Amino acid sequence: NKIVAGGRRIWPGGHGCYLPALGEAERLLMIAAAHGSCALILNVLTDGVPSDGRQGLSADDPAAARGAEEGRRNIAEAVARIAARFGRRLTVSVVGMGRMRDVPAVRKITDVAADHGATALFQLPSMDAAGLARAVAGAADSLTSTRNELTEVPGGSQRRVVQVMREPKSSLCTPIVRVDPDDGFEIYEGHEIIRMVYDPSARKRFRDAVATHPLSYGFAHRTNPFGEGSERLAYRCVEIQQDCRTIAGTQQFVMKTSRFEDAHQWKETGEKFVKRYALTQNLAAQYAEEFNKSLDKIPLLDSKVPRVSFLDCSVLYLKKNLQEKCVIVEPLVLGTFQKWNSNNGFVRPVDEETVHAPSLQPVDEETESSSTAATGGWGAHRGNTAERNAPITATKSEIAQAFSHFSYYQSRGKHLLCDLQGFFDEETNIMAMTDPVIHHYNRDNPRRKNKYGRTDQGQKGFYAFFRSHKCSRLCKVLTTGPVTVDLGRITSTPTVVGSTGAGPVCVVAGGRDGADPVAVGSNGNHPIDLRSAGKDGGPTTGMDVARPIVID
Repeated sequence: NKIVAGGRRIWPGGHGCYLPALGEAERLLMIAAAHGSCALILNVLTDGVPSDGRQGLSADDPAAARGAEEGRRNIAEAVARIAARFGRRLTVSVVGMGRMRDVPAVRKITDVAADHGATALFQLPSMDAAGLARAVAGAADSLTSTRNELTEVPGGSQRRVVQVMREPKSSLCTPIVRVDPDDGFEIYEGHEIIRMVYDPSARKRFRDAVATHPLSYGFAHRTNPFGEGSERLAYRCVEIQQDCRTIAGTQQFVMKTSRFEDAHQWKETGEKFVKRYALTQNLAAQYAEEFNKSLDKIPLLDSKVPRVSFLDCSVLYLKKNLQEKCVIVEPLVLGTFQKWNSNNGFVRPVDEETVHAPSLQPVDEETESSSTAATGGWGAHRGNTAERNAPITATKSEIAQAFSHFSYYQSRGKHLLCDLQGFFDEETNIMAMTDPVIHHYNRDNPRRKNKYGRTDQGQKGFYAFFRSHKCSRLCKVLTTGPVTVDLGRITSTPTVVGSTGAGPVCVVAGGRDGADPVAVGSNGNHPIDLRSAGKDGGPTTGMDVARPIVID
């Protein structure tokens, strides 16, 4: 509190220059980041008045304004260099102190950091101890999240991130018109490329494919990535003609590889990573197709509700100089990238505009790669007659949440799709998604973990979603009612909740003293013990339990 009180009375006695501090911060970060597995943070505490470029000049001097502008450019370049080097594992936290007199200049620090791949936080806390504590806690939470991304599951060891410089995301606004190896491109000719696509009917689930453009001869990608997620790096790429310089067609692409060094050490490891991505994306596309079919069957659904799709992806083997790498390639979609939910329970706030969602049909559950079919009723529309007969509308956020819940309902508790992100195409009225997470749980093989990668959290992922999920009207229509859980009674023992479609289930029971889980369902009248449930998820008593929910 004395520090806070002092901040209200004490003003800087001289110039405050950012560039020397940023130079020293970069030097220290380079030392700390010698092993590419460290989570890093750069805290900037400022009153918002950088003095770089105008030291010794009076405020009336015209040279002061020019110097200040040059100083701001130099600050932005320094921040960009730091963020491009460390990317997502660096958090840049800017906390405005006191009477901020130049907010835009300071905010640009976080804007530039975010554009070059770092996690950026800009905060203007109230000048009291509680406000400053919240600002520091926010930065600490971001650091913890980054550390968790770098932690191997299982094992707990820290994973090393590939050391690359990042391109600014804003570079996507400038299309690639010609490629040159001296201009930051890696080029592969036709004989150095093998293209494959996922095909569940193929012998090894993948078959050979051809380029998307008839004039395509080779493939070229940028040396440095423009994007970075918790698992992958994203590079701009194009198909090229036979002169290995001219672009083939107008469609540009995104190439994705693992963010971690261990996936690049062995060909088999990288290949497994890439093919798992293709499997996940194609399974998500099957659910999206069924979701859209189900929407089409809803009589009261507003015609403006968007449909859901996932980008087509292919697998490329690139060979050059006795080295081979396996990568994912999918179309580049320009627009405002949005994240509607995550794999840890985050839900994007409901959009202000009203939109509408599509319908799905059951998916074949005969194989591990296909979704499981479960045909259920539409559920009860509760409310008065006017409400029941009103058109069903939904925002894009509500559509995404309904799709996640639908995937769980459709698979009878085997899969849950989340981490839904992508672009909304107003012209086609489609939410084009990419890079989803699938949480997987198989009651016949409960010990199997991370089937769909490190982000597959199984039962924990189910719990995280339903803990924050609130069914919209559309969601209730698609999944026959909301899920209600008693969080106070959940133990570390898995708990199963079921519903018949007659109404939501509100009973949760955990195993006693580490005993086997207790499964509780409802047929609208009395609880049912489901521990003797049949393989399809229904109880052997013959009572219909439409959708089990597994909670860890």
